[in-house]
Amino acid sequence: MIEYICLLLIVSQVILLLISPRYRLIWPFSVYYKKVFHPLIQDNKKFKIKFYIIPIFYFVLYLYLIYCYYSKVAPFINNQLWAFEKYMWIPLIIIASPLIFGVFTMFTKPTYTKKYSDEIDNEYAFDNLIFYPQILCRTCQSYKPARSKHCSICDRCVLVADHHCIWVNNCVGKGNYTYFYMFLITNTFSLTYAFIRLLTIFYTTNVYLPKNTLTLTILCGCFSVICGIFTFLQLNLAQEGMTTNEKDKWFTVHEFMRDGKLVRTQSGRWYFADPHDSDISEDSVFYSTNGYDHTEYTLRNFEIIEDPSRITNIYDRGDFLANLRDLCK
Repeated sequence: MIEYICLLLIVSQVILLLISPRYRLIWPFSVYYKKVFHPLIQDNKKFKIKFYIIPIFYFVLYLYLIYCYYSKVAPFINNQLWAFEKYMWIPLIIIASPLIFGVFTMFTKPTYTKKYSDEIDNEYAFDNLIFYPQILCRTCQSYKPARSKHCSICDRCVLVADHHCIWVNNCVGKGNYTYFYMFLITNTFSLTYAFIRLLTIFYTTNVYLPKNTLTLTILCGCFSVICGIFTFLQLNLAQEGMTTNEKDKWFTVHEFMRDGKLVRTQSGRWYFADPHDSDISEDSVFYSTNGYDHTEYTLRNFEIIEDPSRITNIYDRGDFLANLRDLCK
């Protein structure tokens, strides 16, 4: 009976969370939206303990996989493993390394703008396309260096900001990229290794294996694909010489270019033409690519940029390893 009541409460909460934004002006959904949905989901300054739910979920799930292996599977496959695997490789590399790098990623804070020196401030130039000088963060009340971003969860501006990683409840930025990449790589490698090794033992031996072996194999296989996708996406951004924060900015720039709305003046300034203008002329209204500048401009002597090679990403060092070293230094 208690189980059914708990299940009913969980289902009702999920339904209310889904529909309350749509019907937030109608009672009683308006009360739920104001008292529960907004502070719990949208307000990053309230109930901050909620940001630890996913990291706890990750560590509990990872510990469950370890428990499953040592208590349910290892006794049946120990004879199929090499001594090096049993006593060194599996405990130190496969099991420990993802947890170690996860902890380092969680507790190593990135560099914040209020701590930066003049050297750090000048490390990256302003390209006057997606990053502009003299931009004051309205929250931190400090000038934003190039490639920085304010995190509403951490409530600070992060240098070379990528994103706020929900899996470790920490911002990824200057100072912890190495740990973050290693966290992704070791998780992907460990889960892939476990999946392939268990699958090999499952199909190449005549030893009796419990159902838990198949369960563990399937879980490792599924999670390895998920982690592999995350890892690929992050490393692909490094290949392109951009961060997650910058990806959307570059997408917007190229989208305006594809629509024939991106222009550059003879002085090298970049502007967007009004999206509602069907044809661009000197009578058109233009807006700066600086998102903080809402001035309407009238331009003379400009050119419409239609070739993506004319748009230069000055933060791209030219190849994957150079970009990776730049982020991880």
